[in-house]
Amino acid sequence: MEWETLSEARLVEQSFARLLEGWKPPSEWQPGRWGEDHDEGLAEHLRELGWMAWVGDPEGLPLGIAGAFALGKAVAPLSLIDQATLGGALALDGWVRYAAHAREAAIPLPDGLGWAPLPPAGSPMPYLDDLGVYWFPTERLPVQREASQEEARRRWRAWAAATVAYLAGLAERAFRQAMDHVFARRQFDRPLAAQPMIQHYLGEAATVVEGLRGLVGATPELSDWAPALVYAGSAAVWITTIAHQLMGALGFAVETGLHRAYRRAKAMQIWNRRTLAILHRLPEDRSMEPWEGLFPTG
Repeated sequence: MEWETLSEARLVEQSFARLLEGWKPPSEWQPGRWGEDHDEGLAEHLRELGWMAWVGDPEGLPLGIAGAFALGKAVAPLSLIDQATLGGALALDGWVRYAAHAREAAIPLPDGLGWAPLPPAGSPMPYLDDLGVYWFPTERLPVQREASQEEARRRWRAWAAATVAYLAGLAERAFRQAMDHVFARRQFDRPLAAQPMIQHYLGEAATVVEGLRGLVGATPELSDWAPALVYAGSAAVWITTIAHQLMGALGFAVETGLHRAYRRAKAMQIWNRRTLAILHRLPEDRSMEPWEGLFPTG
């Protein structure tokens, strides 16, 4: 899929960028505090645009991916991705993200997908990102219906493609933010960007970001999208880490928002790996084989 050349997809990305301009989470994350960044007003806007239903449209995949990329650049709520692609709140081993904003939990099964009604209350779990995580005893989440094999494959492929796009957008945001900083920040009467080591980091990061953009378009066409999902998570974590190094202490300031990008990338990497382990029946202590090592520092 030549994602970059699809004019409709580009229009969707631009429309989402305008919609998300200036968007901020309802509250700031704090260590040890439960929190979530779900925004029902934003979700309603996307429903009105028809984006939340793109998985059911055979022609909708490029448009869904374009929207997911823009959501990633804004570090918008992941509940939008889960609900649009999986039809519920993603649940792993009793941990359910954004459980308060879905009627059903979407549960990965070996080579499949099931849904369970969400009980009215769970235990809020403070997490490294504002994903609105609740924990339920697994016996309270019995699968009551399963997707057909065809539907499960379609939904997981859409979820993977949207997740890769989101991570690519997130990585690009962090990279652009760091690049603006090193060109504006002066040291010894010249921009930081003039330093050879800074140029080395910028060159590596730019290559990875461009590769992620290419991966966004390629993922839906892959016979096995799991390695793409693993690589995107590792690459996004690496890019946000490099951005922190380039911005120094400023990157940790609440105002920059870079800390949100890193926490989101790391949280997604963890959830994605466990999801793949369940789908592919991997032992919990070997949850990354055979894809471990696709990105050296991930």
